[in-house]
Amino acid sequence: MNAIQQIFQQHGAAYCATHAVSEQQRKVIAAISHCRTSALGMMHFHCGDCVYSELAPRSCGNRHCPVCDGVKGAHWLHKQLGKRLPTRYFLLTFTIPSELRPLALYRSDIVYDLMMKSVANTLKDIGANPRHLGADRLGFTAVLHTWGRQLQYHPHVHVVVPAGGLSEDGDLWRASSPTFFLPDRVLSRRFRTLMINGLEKSEVADQVPRNLCSKDWVVDTKAGDGVNALKYLARYVFRVAVTADRIESVTDTQLLVRYRKVGSKRTRRLPLTIDEFIRRYLLHVLPAGFVKVRHYGFMHPNSSVSVDTVRELIEDECDTQDLVEVADADVDIPPPPCCPHCNKPMTAKMLSSGVPSIRQLADGLPRKAG
Repeated sequence: MNAIQQIFQQHGAAYCATHAVSEQQRKVIAAISHCRTSALGMMHFHCGDCVYSELAPRSCGNRHCPVCDGVKGAHWLHKQLGKRLPTRYFLLTFTIPSELRPLALYRSDIVYDLMMKSVANTLKDIGANPRHLGADRLGFTAVLHTWGRQLQYHPHVHVVVPAGGLSEDGDLWRASSPTFFLPDRVLSRRFRTLMINGLEKSEVADQVPRNLCSKDWVVDTKAGDGVNALKYLARYVFRVAVTADRIESVTDTQLLVRYRKVGSKRTRRLPLTIDEFIRRYLLHVLPAGFVKVRHYGFMHPNSSVSVDTVRELIEDECDTQDLVEVADADVDIPPPPCCPHCNKPMTAKMLSSGVPSIRQLADGLPRKAG
């Protein structure tokens, strides 16, 4: 059992009894608490080549669980690295101002979706401008993050984008500088405009802070080869906020979270009470059905222009010295369960008859009086 699951098992019910907890957050508490326990049923693993079989507790499969979906994350990273193009990459980060965070937390379903759409439209608008890149068709991957290194609430969108884009007809690659993609100030102003316009047309228009136009919205750009950016994002594509190995010395009342400040290599430790840790963790529970990873343009699976075609265009248009060699990146993908006797893959069947659902387990948690 990892430290996060232990905390939710021992203190989740008490937290629900003393704090206002949304239905989605209650499901997360129930899922993490019962993950890989018999409460969710059992999995029957059977070897088709011999008589060996075994039972194992079923995983919850919740995307906020610290132990689930590690295999999915590895497969996602392997797939994204396989789609890299022979050019430089940029990691862009779009951040909303602190004044907007309370509304984002209160109506995350509206604000998060608008953030993703505004980021995508900002890149498309500025990228197509002839004064900048002049590429009508970009391809990029955007991922929503809602946390800082101390688990504080800090909504922002990361974007991994190759250094260039396609012409309108898709027949020409327009390369950017390998060290400069698009001006951060222009991106931030366009992002601010799209966000404010979108919020003022939404059902929370009367709750939008009135000083947002006077704030500087932060957009940060870093150049690289895309590998480190994708590896960074992959750690949290299927997980949330903090990994269990960053938690130290858990007691009945508090714990320590290991972290590093941005730009520092020195490890620090943040003391938190159990209630404060649970509160911060639950801040990052996503709205039901929200898609936090989105692919756009020629990086979209249904794009009319394939990644292979874009790769060929880059190789045709760019000088040899400008091309970036795309080496195979090593990704540690956990193997499927194998038979300990014949080492053949085993088939799995869920044994869950009469087992309560996550919703039912969540309904069984206490509620704050009043």
